[in-house]
Amino acid sequence: DKMTEPPRSPLPSIFTLEQIDAVAKTADAVFMTKLMERISDGFIAYEHGDFFAAPIQTMGLPPHEFSCSNDGNNDATYSAQTCVKSGYFKGGGTYVIKVASGGNPLPCNSGLLQIYSQKTGKLEGLLLDEGILTEIRTAAVGALVAKHVMLPRQNRVGNDDDDVNDDNQEIVVGVVGTGIQARYQLHAIQTALPKCKRVYIWGRSSDKAMELRDELVGSTSEGRIPWTSAQVVASANELFQKCNLIVTTTSSREALLRWKDCSSATSAFERIHITCIGADAPGKQELDPLLVSNTNMLIADSMAQTCVRGEFQHAIRQNLIQSSDIIPLGRFLEDPSACARISEGNDTGDNTSSTVQLSIFDSSGVALQDCIIAELVLEMLLPSPKND
Repeated sequence: DKMTEPPRSPLPSIFTLEQIDAVAKTADAVFMTKLMERISDGFIAYEHGDFFAAPIQTMGLPPHEFSCSNDGNNDATYSAQTCVKSGYFKGGGTYVIKVASGGNPLPCNSGLLQIYSQKTGKLEGLLLDEGILTEIRTAAVGALVAKHVMLPRQNRVGNDDDDVNDDNQEIVVGVVGTGIQARYQLHAIQTALPKCKRVYIWGRSSDKAMELRDELVGSTSEGRIPWTSAQVVASANELFQKCNLIVTTTSSREALLRWKDCSSATSAFERIHITCIGADAPGKQELDPLLVSNTNMLIADSMAQTCVRGEFQHAIRQNLIQSSDIIPLGRFLEDPSACARISEGNDTGDNTSSTVQLSIFDSSGVALQDCIIAELVLEMLLPSPKND
């Protein structure tokens, strides 16, 4: 007798970047607001042990860089990395495996998200996002924390109150870096803090910094509101004088912002918040460890990751701070005002030479963000079940 073939599982739903971008609309305000709300809930669940994050895989890190053919410019090294993150929520329906890759010499990112059923282990969906969803979810958490830190008395996403901080000061943004994540961070900040209108830019390439400046003040593409003022600064440390919300978005392996410049800066602001995005792997660094150790409030998205692959890895390794000095993001999001009150007058070092209250958020990226954005995008892409 002929063997009966086992029933075949239905093919997974596969969606292209064009389809994904159509529903996310390159992270318009409605999508970004909903994403920030869910990410906030997700980190609180993580704090309570309701999310499992598998160990991160990173390929291409020194000294095991990828190799590529010599392009004639004496550059035979692929200097970016490929990162694999995965995890699932307790009681959820799916688990997600995300692969993201990008950087020099590639002109853009690459990657995809794989969605599997927790009940069957079968692949249910593929989001061929080319890394864009990683950019969006990273920007969302940066803006979420900025909203809570800068407006602790108005700490709800989507709050329509004036975007001035507790000292009734305008929130002026500074960005370190000129790449795609810098752009997404600024767009997300506009969503979380819609009355932020002034931005200062520093980049290692002055041409790229000026290109970003022109784009921010002159373009209304994709429905984005232009910034009323965008200026390029000659030094990253000038941002301490001009801004009270600073976002770092580079792949640097050395400090770009230094404590000596912060402590000696003549700032119009009593409080400065820094969101660190770039340090997401061992060896990466954007801040001077002394700047970290002289900060009043340190927040990290993952306590395990920040010690080995986040911005705080260097200060911890030098025994300038301890992990107990850091507030987990989920705990902060449960009660931002309480964490802000605890941090007032507190410092992890000796910052008597500065009158500025500092806070730093270290975002190394947690798989729960990938699970949440994958779920949100799938909800929008898949047809709703019809009622009988």
